[in-house]
Amino acid sequence: MDSVNRRRNLGFFFDASVARVPEKIAIIDLFGGNERRASYRQLDERMNAVASMLARFGVTPGERVAMLIGNRTEFIEFFFGSMRAGAIPLPLNTRLAADTLEQIIAEAACALGAVDPSSHRSALAIARRSPTKRRTSPKFRNAIAAAHV
Repeated sequence: MDSVNRRRNLGFFFDASVARVPEKIAIIDLFGGNERRASYRQLDERMNAVASMLARFGVTPGERVAMLIGNRTEFIEFFFGSMRAGAIPLPLNTRLAADTLEQIIAEAACALGAVDPSSHRSALAIARRSPTKRRTSPKFRNAIAAAHV
């Protein structure tokens, strides 16, 4: 991606921080009672990995990707990583009823669904029933981690 388009893409919003202070802590995640920290460089690499994963899954620019992800680092990685791929992230409220979430995903014609099983008691059922081209693995953390390879 050329520098002009990169500046226009919100997925690259903290490029200046990556260049200026790459090892500074960008995010502290306390999800599940375990503290995880990520530097700007690490977060940048993870977002790039998510963008690459989406491309491997066949998501094309302009397609929507549903996100049923709780309040954790992976939300940020997937949200901005999908923008880097040119996709349109569709963050879903994890407190909505399962049938409402399924309806939103269907009406938005999402190409892919990223589902964190810990985000909703019906998350896996929602993923199985959603009419998307692809969905990430039920082992959400492993799917995102695999994207970092």
